[in-house]
Amino acid sequence: MGDPALQRCADPGGERREFGQRRRKPAFAKREFGANYGGSWMEPGANGKMKFVVATTGQLKSATMGGAEVRQVRYSVARLEAAVAKLSAISSRSITAKQPGIHTWRIDLPSNSVVVSVASDAVDNGIDFVAVSGVEAGLVRFETSKYAPKPAAAIIGGNHYYLSTGGWCSIGFAVTRGYQSGYVTAGHCGTVGTWVSGYDGSYLGSFEGSSFPYNDFAFVNTTYTSWYPTPYVHDYNGGLVQVYGSWEAPVGSVVCRSGARTGYRCGYITARNVAVNYGASGVVYGLTQSSACVGGGDSGGSFITPYGQAQGVTSGGSIPGGSNDNCGVGSPVTFHQPIQPVINAYGLVLNTVETCGRMNPGRVLPTGGSVTSCDGRFTLVIQGDGHLVLYQSGVGAIWYNSVLGSGHTLHMQTDGHLVVYNGGGQPVWYTGTSGNNGAMLFVQNDGNVVVYNHRSQPLWYTGTGGR
Repeated sequence: MGDPALQRCADPGGERREFGQRRRKPAFAKREFGANYGGSWMEPGANGKMKFVVATTGQLKSATMGGAEVRQVRYSVARLEAAVAKLSAISSRSITAKQPGIHTWRIDLPSNSVVVSVASDAVDNGIDFVAVSGVEAGLVRFETSKYAPKPAAAIIGGNHYYLSTGGWCSIGFAVTRGYQSGYVTAGHCGTVGTWVSGYDGSYLGSFEGSSFPYNDFAFVNTTYTSWYPTPYVHDYNGGLVQVYGSWEAPVGSVVCRSGARTGYRCGYITARNVAVNYGASGVVYGLTQSSACVGGGDSGGSFITPYGQAQGVTSGGSIPGGSNDNCGVGSPVTFHQPIQPVINAYGLVLNTVETCGRMNPGRVLPTGGSVTSCDGRFTLVIQGDGHLVLYQSGVGAIWYNSVLGSGHTLHMQTDGHLVVYNGGGQPVWYTGTSGNNGAMLFVQNDGNVVVYNHRSQPLWYTGTGGR
């Protein structure tokens, strides 16, 4: 549940279609204007609605193009980008340290300029900074900023974030997707394109994916911000819970929930695959029910076991009329969206703490890399000669895959496949366990090496247990 956010999701499909159209217009304008392309952006129109604007340095053939307003500007995006590159090159030579008070430099498309932000008493330093770079003065506009930039806090599960549409929700878990980073949260908190800010008010990112109703999950992309992902959940008692993986806990297990409204609360998983009718907002399927109490604003927050296994993100709960939470109820009923469908939907990798005896989805062992059992007796190594070998301390090799070569690496893929690739990127050995998203590898204390799916069911093993 997410306060008034539930009422904002009547037509998530329409929002996605509109966002998709917005994303296609810049690509079309780039093709149309070529080297004259001056950028594209959105701004409020005279009627109060947002409009799309594209710009060109060439002669205007029409005032509109594909539903967008066309404007003529002096500088192309390429010239503005080149100017920013020159400023960045100068900064790498430490001139910014010699000229204090220079905060940021960036392209501002609506003003067709490069904006250099400086402290109010450092305008002269900013002018010198631009002069040394060789950037044409006419491209640059100066702004004064009251506060100097500083690194933002980490993305931690259970912390709150603010929605540009009003209200707030809680962070679920930090995730990555290739070079991108972000976090998962509840889908009813925001639709695609909704931007968010952190607890300190700084820009945090925007909803890149959101599904509600039917599901209740979302992905907030924070890649181009100063926020960074961490494998932690806030315990609201001065500490952090480490995230080790995402094994699905069975019914009857203890589960804890972290959220910005009611903090860190624990209970028991009481049912799975629950269909929940949120009335006018729609029905959500496949949720997990527990007795960990919940309140308005906890939406999207982390559900995790005491042993660090991510379970999902908070969806809602049965809350008495006139109350903002069910923590005073004898047997609270709360629902969370399981984590694996969220990971699958957006191709994400959960941010986890590396620990003994396991390879989580997305982890790669380089040539010579190894995983050792938690008791230290068994080590799986991807050797320089290409062999994948399991060693027992004091005994020697007890299993190997008989694949020689050079530059071999071991990949625990997000699709569940454990694969050895050669130096040319070709698969030379694999377990045949693809199609099991969320599977992970364990080097067990009994000597067996096992690939389990996210429900703890074995998919493949070396057969070396009982030692």
